[in-house]
Amino acid sequence: MIHYLVGEVLDSWERVRDLFPDHTCQWQDLDGFHHAPMPPTPPSTSLLHGWDSEGTTLIRVRWDGDRAFVARLSQDPEPLGKRKPEEVQVRTGTTVAWGALGQVAQARGPAAQVRHQVFEHLEVPDTGQGGLLFIRPGALP
Repeated sequence: MIHYLVGEVLDSWERVRDLFPDHTCQWQDLDGFHHAPMPPTPPSTSLLHGWDSEGTTLIRVRWDGDRAFVARLSQDPEPLGKRKPEEVQVRTGTTVAWGALGQVAQARGPAAQVRHQVFEHLEVPDTGQGGLLFIRPGALP
C-alpha cells in the first residue's frame, strides 16, 4: 500500500478544523484524555492524533502558541496547502491503549470506551528528519 506524507504550518486553529472537519481525534490535556471530534479550540498541553472515517487519512497536530504544526499521512497524494506530499514507507503494528492497567481514570465519556480498544500505529521511519507515529483504530485479532 502506498502512503504519502506532507507537513504544513497553519496560522490558525480554524484552518486546522476546516481541513479536517470529520476526523475523530485523541489527545490528552489537563482535563484528561479525550476521544472526540476535532475540538473547538486547540488542546493546551498535547499532541493531537486524528483519522478520517475510513482510516486512510491520519493526522498529527501540535499547537504551539499561534501556529499548528500539522503532519498528514494519507493514501491520497493531494497537497496540503502549498506543500506536495512525498511517498513514504510505513511500518505498522498494533497496541492496546491501556488494557486492564486502569491507568486512565480521567478518561470519561467516549474516551472511557477506548481503554481496551486495539489501535494500529503507522510509523514513518526516520530518514534523517525524524520519524513520525500516527494512530487509528484497529481490528481485534
